[in-house]
Amino acid sequence: MIGVDLLSAFTFAETSASKSTILRLLFRFYDVQGGSIIIDSQDIRDVTVESLRKSIGVVPQDTPLFNNTIEHNIRYGRIDATAEEVLHVSKRARIHDTVSTFPEGYQTMVGERGMMISGTGTNNNTSLERVLTKGALTNRW
Repeated sequence: MIGVDLLSAFTFAETSASKSTILRLLFRFYDVQGGSIIIDSQDIRDVTVESLRKSIGVVPQDTPLFNNTIEHNIRYGRIDATAEEVLHVSKRARIHDTVSTFPEGYQTMVGERGMMISGTGTNNNTSLERVLTKGALTNRW
């Protein structure tokens, strides 16, 4: 049995450190051939792929942003999220205060690839907000 602290593994993993393979296994794009992957005392093969994937969120280093509003980019994690949910996750991701300083607030256009808000820290936190909006950090199967 091999135990891995995934938070540490992914936070500090170097290039070619099998991050992609681990993610493919966690998302069950294929199952392990030997052993098992246990999350919260459950073998991931014992839960549906749909519920497993809803419960996992990935925060990439380089977040793709749409040429739309900050609110729209946050909602990409769950398109039907309410304005209150967007506000809540923005506060959790510690970006609300920055967004509030923009003249258009959450309706500020980010521009192509986030160029209009570059340098504010908003770009990087948007992927965290998407995961929080999705509910991946709080869902349980």
